[in-house]
Amino acid sequence: KRSSIVYFLFLLSGITALVYEIVWARMLTLVFGHTIFSVSIVLAAFMTGLGFGSYYFGHVIDQIGNENKHLDGDNFKKNLTEGSRPDSPLLVYGYIEILIFLACSIVSLVLFKFPDIYSWLSYYVPESVVIQNIVKALLAFALMLIPAILMGATLPIISKYFISDNSKICSQVGILYGINTLGAALGCFLAGFFLVATFGVLQTVLSAAMINLFIGICAIRIYQESGGNLKEIRVPRLARFSFKWEREHNVWLAVSFVCGFTALAYEVIWSRLLVFSIASTVYSFSMMLGVFLLGIMLGSLLVVTFSRSNLNLRTVLIFLQAGIGLYVIGSLYNIDQLLSAPWNGYNLQKPVFVFSRYFLDSSALMLLPAIGLGMSFPILVKMISGGYRHIGKETGQIYGVNTLGA
Repeated sequence: KRSSIVYFLFLLSGITALVYEIVWARMLTLVFGHTIFSVSIVLAAFMTGLGFGSYYFGHVIDQIGNENKHLDGDNFKKNLTEGSRPDSPLLVYGYIEILIFLACSIVSLVLFKFPDIYSWLSYYVPESVVIQNIVKALLAFALMLIPAILMGATLPIISKYFISDNSKICSQVGILYGINTLGAALGCFLAGFFLVATFGVLQTVLSAAMINLFIGICAIRIYQESGGNLKEIRVPRLARFSFKWEREHNVWLAVSFVCGFTALAYEVIWSRLLVFSIASTVYSFSMMLGVFLLGIMLGSLLVVTFSRSNLNLRTVLIFLQAGIGLYVIGSLYNIDQLLSAPWNGYNLQKPVFVFSRYFLDSSALMLLPAIGLGMSFPILVKMISGGYRHIGKETGQIYGVNTLGA
């Protein structure tokens, strides 16, 4: 039996991830002087880290808990005393969240003082605008990469914890992905429209770090209350990183890559199109990203209904991808009907009106395609699934390749 409280913890984890992304982009804007550069660096670091973390830790987490899945009686009890409990991934998840707390706290403090730190380093950098921007970008990328890798590890680990039945792989992955993405959308809206303006940049991001610490402690306590012993956990040996997978999975991994590639390509194009209707501000960026994540969440939860029916998932996937393409093409030729007329998006005297206009314009362009993309992820995990015993690796492969494309 798995604790339902972990669903709530995973929701909070999604909230904190997007708070970091929004706030770090805001911090780096002071360094680069332009939102596009800062957002590009943050997205590159997050996508690289999330992809690597999910792929690598998906393989690692499968080394935990597989030995005792079908054991009974004395053999089962013996495995529990040796630290190979079925809920061991929850303990690993708790430690990962605590590491995220430590890494994000340090990175946030460094980024907050990044202009001062770089002014000292600039004495050793040639006086070239291009070289200086490259050095700043590499430093910021390296700082954010480690916490992003740890964040990427969470979905395969939680999937390993919850999924213990082959018939529920698609629906369970959809629920987990949807819950985490709902948290991400909430974090995007909260950070972009309320938290930063109310509490400030540093206070907001350090509060998010404290939430990660809370998540980690709660996960460890749930593990202990279920009978686990912290001293008995067997930490898996870190294996060499490899890009090996089954040959018959090539098609589905390629589809996952294309989904990630097109998703971020659409997001960039939509951002440019919305500039004609919405002013290019932090608020509009937060809204666009929030709506996109909201669509991903809705699609992930909708796929639960399809998984319980007798529909052919391959056919569903084909129709989803074709539908996304047709909608995007159609939206480009009907942009006048989808978007409102240009207006002053910087005027925040009527916040409810501004928020609703941001939301309606963003939803008209991207909500339906985002729903289709959100439905595709759990289906792709199911397509390459070899059973729940390998769910960590398979979730990590699909998520990692998808993020690589993004």
